[in-house]
Amino acid sequence: MKVTEIGERSFVERLCQRLTRRFGWDPRLKVGPGDDAAVVSVGDCLVVLTVDGQIEGVHFRRSWMPFYDLGWKAVAISISDLTSMGARPLCLLLSVALSGEETLEELDQLYDGAADACLRFSCLFVGGDTSKSGDGLWVVSTALGLVNGSFWTRSGGKDGDRLIVTGSLGEAAAGLLLLEKAVGTNNDPCVLRFRRPEPPADLLPLLRSFSLHAAIDISDGLVLDASRLAFSSGLEAVIDLPSVPLSKSLKEACRLLDHNPLPLALTGGEDYQLLMAVSASDADAVVTAITQFGGSATVIGSLRQGTPGAVIGRDQEGKPVRLSGGYQHF
Repeated sequence: MKVTEIGERSFVERLCQRLTRRFGWDPRLKVGPGDDAAVVSVGDCLVVLTVDGQIEGVHFRRSWMPFYDLGWKAVAISISDLTSMGARPLCLLLSVALSGEETLEELDQLYDGAADACLRFSCLFVGGDTSKSGDGLWVVSTALGLVNGSFWTRSGGKDGDRLIVTGSLGEAAAGLLLLEKAVGTNNDPCVLRFRRPEPPADLLPLLRSFSLHAAIDISDGLVLDASRLAFSSGLEAVIDLPSVPLSKSLKEACRLLDHNPLPLALTGGEDYQLLMAVSASDADAVVTAITQFGGSATVIGSLRQGTPGAVIGRDQEGKPVRLSGGYQHF
């Protein structure tokens, strides 16, 4: 049987089961495969580890992804995973596989982008690996973080929890469409969001002052990642569609594209914002604290008993509709 026949989600679940059988017994392993990152106990420390790949022809095309931005993005998406686990960044390794046709100037730009992103997120850039690729450019980032106290996972959501999202959604997906259709300019805010994501790592000290029950970074679209959090928590997610945050930049980009902004916010992906499950009694306080800090956050729904992993949307009149979609490789 081929991976394309079972899909990415089933393949990952199968792999997680195999690895858990081999290593799940080890007391050092606090969170294994299947979450945004792994958590390993090393002495008195909790170390969080994550790895992400950017592959030419799959994640980007050179014609619309400058090398500097590629380096920045490779770092930022790993920082996003650490943030969703409640970990502060410690260090990062960057591995690249090259066709050999890249110029030294282009590679300088790539590493400058990665180094600047590491400085932005207070993460040490400690090395990596280089190799020749069989086809195109590969950039793989491996990041380590530390947790002081408890960590967050996808599986801690509780019945009645409110779902809160940081920032706004859909802009990166709109930026990708603008690039693909050659509409607008390279300075469009949505294009910048696609090329240089800014995960909400700055909110980490503030958020750790609250009791978050579950968290996940929104990398593959709100609906798909809400489904993952809900499934891991054994619950169903409800999303209040009029509450999904849509920025002015997204609406303007969608006007140029003649596209409805809501589907991009729901399933577009690459937002690298944080989706959190918190108790109903804490939800307003979390949103207020983030706003006072200078960020933005919105209560967009809740968790409830139902089909694990199901995501139900409610329109302006409260009419329910089953939601699906999001980015999957297979």
